Amino acid sequence: MEMNKPEYLLKDSTYWNKYESPHFIYYSSKKVNNDLIEPIMESQEINVTHIAKIMNINNIDTLPKINFWLFNSDNEKYQKTQVNSNAHTLTEYWSTYYNINNATGAHEVGHLMSQYFWGYLNSKKYDFLMQEGFAFYVDETRFFKFDFYKKARTILRNEKYKISTIIKDNNNDDYEEKAIVCGAFIKYLITSHGIENFAKLWKSVGEDENVFSTIYSKSLSTLEKDFYAFLDVQN
Repeated sequence: MEMNKPEYLLKDSTYWNKYESPHFIYYSSKKVNNDLIEPIMESQEINVTHIAKIMNINNIDTLPKINFWLFNSDNEKYQKTQVNSNAHTLTEYWSTYYNINNATGAHEVGHLMSQYFWGYLNSKKYDFLMQEGFAFYVDETRFFKFDFYKKARTILRNEKYKISTIIKDNNNDDYEEKAIVCGAFIKYLITSHGIENFAKLWKSVGEDENVFSTIYSKSLSTLEKDFYAFLDVQN
């Protein structure tokens, strides 16, 4: 991932325009239309405030400025970073990398903020459920203009999208459908049982399912059943 290092990317200083806002340093490819920059900056500052509110973080000014790399297309992003996606984040470089089509989204910033304030998730088993679920949830009604509970009800008509199956499969097949269901479940845990308990879960979860019972006084399977009952879906 050396090509993603700020020092490496900035070797070609003529390639970038630079902008700053309270929580970001933007490096925008000169191929990007300058008229797009201000709306992106405004949206991302709102995203930081939005995520901090969900996380119940009051000391938001301790957050180091995030390096925000903005590309005009997926192809341009791939040429510079060798990462074939429309957005990604690398905490070791305190950087997030977007193309212009989804540069207003909160997802990648959600990854950085959760890791900064709660630490790295110490679980491969629950990585998709927790990390992608949270990152999708913070984009609900923002990048995703729909209610996650409503969308999850439809997706859960297919049993392969059950929470327990997603955890067992632990892969990126049908990524968005799985992530929306996980996002809806994380939303349910946070709104029903409090962000403080979710933060405890994040900081202590490993491979052992018993951590859910310790924090929520309910097993993961019971929490999953409660979630389906809340959504009024048969599972």
